[in-house]
Amino acid sequence: MKPEAVSRGQAAATGAKWRSWARPALLLIPALFALLALPLGSRHFHWDTLERAYLLEHSERYLRTWDGSPRSQFLSFAHVLELPMAAIVRAVLGGGPGLRALVFFEALAAAGALLLLGRLVRFWGGAKLAAIAAQLLLSVTYGFWKMGSSGEERVVALATLLLFLFCYWGALAGERRVAWVAPTLAFAILTHLSNVVLVPFALLSLLLLPQAWKPQRRALLGGVILGAVVATGVYGVVAAWTTHVRTPLEFAEYLTFFHREEGNNFFGVPGSSRGIAACLFGILGFFSGSGPLAVVAVALLALSTVAARASRRLGASANAARPICRRFLVLHACVLAGLWTLHFAFYEPFNVESWTVPATLFLLVASALPWRGLVATQAATALLLLFGNLSLFAKLHEPMPLARYHDVVRRSTSPDDIVLLVGGIQNGQPLRGSISMRFFLAHERQRTLASLYDVMQVTDKEYWGRPLPSVETLQRELAGGRRVWFPGFLRAEFDRANQSDRIQLEFVARGDSLFEITGAGRP
Repeated sequence: MKPEAVSRGQAAATGAKWRSWARPALLLIPALFALLALPLGSRHFHWDTLERAYLLEHSERYLRTWDGSPRSQFLSFAHVLELPMAAIVRAVLGGGPGLRALVFFEALAAAGALLLLGRLVRFWGGAKLAAIAAQLLLSVTYGFWKMGSSGEERVVALATLLLFLFCYWGALAGERRVAWVAPTLAFAILTHLSNVVLVPFALLSLLLLPQAWKPQRRALLGGVILGAVVATGVYGVVAAWTTHVRTPLEFAEYLTFFHREEGNNFFGVPGSSRGIAACLFGILGFFSGSGPLAVVAVALLALSTVAARASRRLGASANAARPICRRFLVLHACVLAGLWTLHFAFYEPFNVESWTVPATLFLLVASALPWRGLVATQAATALLLLFGNLSLFAKLHEPMPLARYHDVVRRSTSPDDIVLLVGGIQNGQPLRGSISMRFFLAHERQRTLASLYDVMQVTDKEYWGRPLPSVETLQRELAGGRRVWFPGFLRAEFDRANQSDRIQLEFVARGDSLFEITGAGRP
C-alpha cells in the first residue's frame, strides 16, 4: 500500500475517533452548568420571572386577558410559547411551584444554548478544545449565569436563536435539510419576539454567501419567508383570541405594546440612560456584572484584537475546515449583532440581559477563527471571569431581602390570614413596591394577598385581582375575625397612607418585622 493511502487511512480513522468523542465532550459544560445552576444558581429573581411564575401556576385564568391588553397573560405577546413550554416542564415535575418549573426550564434552555454554541464553533471549523472553551467562557459570564439559573426568558430566546442559526447555516452548507429552516425560524420568533431580528438577518445574509453556498439561496429564501409567514399567522390567531385584535392597526399595536409612550417607547431619542456609553456598560456588565469592568474590557479587547488579525488570514490554512466560508461567519455575525444592537441601543441598553446575542456571537467568532494561542487565551479569559464573578455569583445565590420578610409572615401568621402589600397599576404604569407583591405571589400559596393601593382605590386592575377592593371590604374582613398583617419593610408606606385622605389604619407591631392591622376606616 502506498504511503499516501496509509496516511489518508490514518487520518480517516483519527477523524472517526474524534467524531465518536467530540459530541459527548460538547455535552460536558452544558451538563455541568445545569447541575450547578439548579442548587447554586441565582435566587435574585427578575420582576418578569416572578410574574410569570404566578401565571404558570394559574394558567387557566390567563389564557385570555382580563382587559384586552397583551400584558400579563399566559400567551404573552412577547413570548407566546415560553410559558406553554414551561407548563410542560412543570407537568413533568409533578406540578408544584411555578418558579421551580421556570428555573428548571431555563436551566435546560441554557444548557441547550451552550451545546449549540459548541456545535456552531465546530461547524465553522473551530478546534474541539476551542469549542469547549467557548462554552466555558459563556457559562461563567455574569449575565448568562444569572439568567440561566434564575428562570429569565431571554435564555430560552438565545437557545432558539442559536438553533435557527445551526439549521440555517447547516442548510446553506448542504449538511442539513432546508425544511428545518422554516419551523426553527417560526419557533424562535414565537419563543421570543426579539428573535424577529432573524428575518432581516436571513434576508441580508443571503446576499453574503460564498460561491459554494449560493445554489441553496433560493430554497433558503423560501424557507425564511415561510417561517416568517407562519410566525405572523400564529401571532395573529393568538392576538385575535386573547386580546380581541381585529384590524392590522390593532395587530401592530399588539406587537408594539412596550414600544409606545405608555410603554418603554423604543422610538424615543437616546438620552442619558441610552447611547454608546449605556451599551458599553450593558455589554461589559453581561460579562462581569459590576465586577472588574476595566480588566474584563482589556481582556476582551485583547481577545477580539487577536481574532481580528486571524480573520485577515482566513484561507491561509489548507487544513482548516471551510477556510473561505469563515470570512462569511464574520460578516453574518456582524450583520446579526448590528441588527440586534439597532434595537437594544434604544431599548434597555444598560441591562445586561439585553446583550445575550452580541456576546454569544463574539465568542462564536473568536473561537472559530484559526489563530495560535486561542485556547490558552480563552482559558485565561475564562479564569479571569470566573474569579472576578465568583463573589457576584455568591451574592446572587443569597436570598432576596424580601425572602426574610416572607419567612416571618409564614412563621407568624395562619394560612387563613390576609397579608397587605403594595403595588398595582396607575395610568398604565406600575406603582412603587409592585416587586414585593410579585415576590409574595410567586412564593405564597395559602394566605390571601392584597394591595394597600387597591384598598385605597388608587389603582387600575392588576393581574392578581382585588381581594380587598375598598376600605369597607377590609373593615368587614376584620369584623369577621380575619387577621390582617403587613411586613415591616412597608411601615413607611402605611404611615403615608394614614396621612392621605383615603384611609385610616390602626396597627400594632408584632416583633420588628411584622405589623397587625387592628382597625380600618376612612378619615
